[in-house]
Amino acid sequence: MLKDQGKILVTGGAGYIGSHSALALQQAGYEVIILDNLVYGYQDLVETVLKSNLIIGDTCDYNL
Repeated sequence: MLKDQGKILVTGGAGYIGSHSALALQQAGYEVIILDNLVYGYQDLVETVLKSNLIIGDTCDYNL
């Protein structure tokens, strides 16, 4: 069993590159939190495959 490495935020984690990065980080023992505006990402991918916390928003949104 992998040791819990802590939490990490992946921006754009619902897209192709971000989702692969998020999966690798999960496999390394990190708890992954994904921030994505879903313009090019897929919410279903995050919810069904990655099973990560998803924050729908933009990094430019000051109120996040």
